[in-house]
Amino acid sequence: MFVATTILAVSVCFSKKNKTLFFLLQTLSLIALVCLSLVAGNFKNNFSGYTVFLILAIVPQFISLFDLSEYLKTKAITTEENKETNIAEITEIENLNIPEETSPDDNKKKKKESKHHFLNSNGLLLKSVAMVMTSVCLGLAGVYIGMETFYGFLIGVALACALLFLLLIIKKTINPYDALSYFLMFLAIGIIVGQIATVLLFSFSLTNILFSVGALIYCVYVGLTAFVKSNFDHLAFFVAFFCLISTLII
Repeated sequence: MFVATTILAVSVCFSKKNKTLFFLLQTLSLIALVCLSLVAGNFKNNFSGYTVFLILAIVPQFISLFDLSEYLKTKAITTEENKETNIAEITEIENLNIPEETSPDDNKKKKKESKHHFLNSNGLLLKSVAMVMTSVCLGLAGVYIGMETFYGFLIGVALACALLFLLLIIKKTINPYDALSYFLMFLAIGIIVGQIATVLLFSFSLTNILFSVGALIYCVYVGLTAFVKSNFDHLAFFVAFFCLISTLII
C-alpha cells in the first residue's frame, strides 16, 4: 500500500493540470492514502480515537481537488468580455447624449471595488478550508498521544493572527478573500505547531517524535501551497502522512 500510494502521488507530478487524468490521479492517490491508513490501523487492531482522527484528517483534502483558482480565472475572463461589450454599447448611447462628469474619486472607488472582488482572489479559499479541517483532526489526534489540553489550539489562533498582521504590514493592501485564505492557512500551521509542542512536552517516545515530524512536514506543505504553488507541493503532504501513519504500525 505504501508503494502503490507513492506511485500514484508521484505520477500526479507528471500529468498536465486541468486535465481529466490529473484529477483522476489526485483522487486515486488520496483514496489509496485512506486505504493505507485503514490497513495500518487494522495491522495491530488499533482503531482508537487516534487512528480515527488520522483517517478523518485525510478526508478534507478531497475538497481541495476542485481547482477554484482556474474556475475564477475563467469566470473573470467571461465577466471582463461582458463588461467590454456593455461599455461599448453604453458609449454608443452616451455619444448621443450629454456625457456626465466623473470625478477622480469615483474612478478610484470603482478600481478598489473591482480589486476586492471575489473573482480577483487567488482561489486558495477551498484549499485553506481543507487544510484547517485537516489540522483540527490532527490536533485532536495529538491529544490522544500528548498532553490532554487544548492550549495547542489557542497557540494556533495567536500564531495565525500574528502572521496575518505581519503579512498585512508587508503587503499593505490585500484582497479580503485572500486575507481570509492566508489566515486559515496560518491557523492550520499554528494549530499543528501548538500541538507539536504539547506532544513533545508529554513524551519523547518514537511515536510522538514520528507524529511531530509528520506534523512539521505538513506545515511545510501548507506553506508551499500558500506561497510556492508547484506541481510537487502535494508530495510533502504524502510524506507527512506516511510519517503519521507509521505511528500506527511501530
